[in-house]
Amino acid sequence: MQDTPAGSRAERFLRRTPLVALIYLGLAVAMTWPLAADFAGSVPAGAGDLWQNYWNFWWWKTALLEMGQHPYYCPLIFFPTGGKLIFHTHSAFNMLVALPITATLGPAAAYNFCILLALWLSGFGMYLLLRELTAEARGAFLGGLVFAFFPQTMEQIFEHLNLITLQFIPLTMFFFIRLTRRGGVRNLAGTGICFALNALCGWHLGLKLTLVLLPLAILHLARPVRPRRVLLRDWTLAGLLALLFMLPLLAPVVVEMASVEDDYYRKPPQNLGVEAPYVFVPHYGHPLWGGAVSAAYVDRPYAAPGYVCYLGFVPLALGLWALLRRKSGSVYWSLFVLGAIVIALGRHPFWGGEVVESITLPFYLLEQLPVFDLMRVANRFMILASVGLAVLTGLGWSAIRKKADWRFAVLACAILFEYSWWPYPTRRVETSPVYEQLIGGADDGAIFNIPSNQRSRSGHNLVAQTVHGRAINGGYVSTSAPRAQAFIDSHPALADLDGIPKLEGPVDTAALNRLGFEFVVIHKSRLNSYRDRILATADRNDIVLTRTQSRLGDMPDEIYERLRNELSASCGDPRFEDDAIVVFSLNGCSTQ
Repeated sequence: MQDTPAGSRAERFLRRTPLVALIYLGLAVAMTWPLAADFAGSVPAGAGDLWQNYWNFWWWKTALLEMGQHPYYCPLIFFPTGGKLIFHTHSAFNMLVALPITATLGPAAAYNFCILLALWLSGFGMYLLLRELTAEARGAFLGGLVFAFFPQTMEQIFEHLNLITLQFIPLTMFFFIRLTRRGGVRNLAGTGICFALNALCGWHLGLKLTLVLLPLAILHLARPVRPRRVLLRDWTLAGLLALLFMLPLLAPVVVEMASVEDDYYRKPPQNLGVEAPYVFVPHYGHPLWGGAVSAAYVDRPYAAPGYVCYLGFVPLALGLWALLRRKSGSVYWSLFVLGAIVIALGRHPFWGGEVVESITLPFYLLEQLPVFDLMRVANRFMILASVGLAVLTGLGWSAIRKKADWRFAVLACAILFEYSWWPYPTRRVETSPVYEQLIGGADDGAIFNIPSNQRSRSGHNLVAQTVHGRAINGGYVSTSAPRAQAFIDSHPALADLDGIPKLEGPVDTAALNRLGFEFVVIHKSRLNSYRDRILATADRNDIVLTRTQSRLGDMPDEIYERLRNELSASCGDPRFEDDAIVVFSLNGCSTQ
């Protein structure tokens, strides 16, 4: 068998772009199986932000198709003031591209569609980029595997849709490289549109892609293949086109940032970096050795997805080989990966699960830059590391002298095996059947959930709203405008029940009813006794399950008993009840 690209069967086969696209689609389904088996009924096994993203699909469908209004304001949360969603994590591209699916099959199907779309196009986009950079299809295919199924990306699927829809990063780079080398209207349009779509997946992704393109632009200006003024002209036009596409959704954000005095969009800083040794620790979901390494993740400093930063020994070996063989571009991309990992370590590094505050890392400098300081979660810079590692993987293959097809097959299978998370953890979307009896709309009485307004712990209230459709108190959004909380604090009946009820006085059912609330729903599944019962039988090394269960609880049983007794005395027997919730009607309650 010849080892030249022209004589390789695999090389010829992988130059058939439509077939490669189909392969990546099949791999996206396989690597997340059994998600596709229950497409409209199950979602990834997340617990907090998962439900926020799930609700987003429902809200965009409700706002655009039913209420005919802009999704940046929702009157159905934080009732009666409503919730301003300008700084909420919408991931507008996903909401719009999946809108027909949301309207016909529901939020779960829309969520799963966007996951598969992201993984599919991430692999295919990186394949196109590496075909452009190396002119070899087999190495390009390997790089696509690395980028699409990078372990941190697979973990982020549990919670953060906006952090896994990365497909437009390599696609933008693909058109940018072609624009830089050859120019052309198609490449200019591709660069601008793909950059805009990337930003519409998540504003922070636009900033991260900027950090990829800026050094590339400087590099090409230092060694231009076309006149510098032409390059600057083309890049500027592509940037203006991107701005034009983003403007309808970006303009309200910029106006709000400029107009508010309290900068409420700035969240408190968090030191959520990765831990350096963990770039060599396999992820805890691996079907073969996941159980052996899960103990290393149990006591990690924070439970949120993003701590996994495993690079993979096969991609690392290929990247090192590219560097040793002095493959063109290997030094640049090696430094790029190293720099991204250093930034991902955070403001202060973790070591042995503890923060070393005596050491300050480059992420601190990034926090001092206007606009870029909004990228407050350091571990998310592993996204850039995955970009560089994928490119190095492709370069590593191109540096191999004898590129036999069997070697390619072994490497492709090794990467997929090393990155596999199978079966992928999923959960059924289940709500109390009682909500079916409460179905209403924006003009019907609102539902007062207890407990509520507890950030990610309140995500189940949003899921319930996708069933009953009524307005609710509280909510869980990325950044809440102070007005809603100020209204709660100014009304004793609301303030006394906010978060975990304080019950400093009797429940003022009359005041709640006057504000427009028709039902009170107490969530029995949020009792501390309920959580403790489940955790007592849980496998502590099951990271996914324990993270989900830890979101339960947070309401003392004695508070529940007092609430139930007071509402029963004032409003009579519960209107509905099952094992998860108990519902009281406020209509006809005796005055306090």
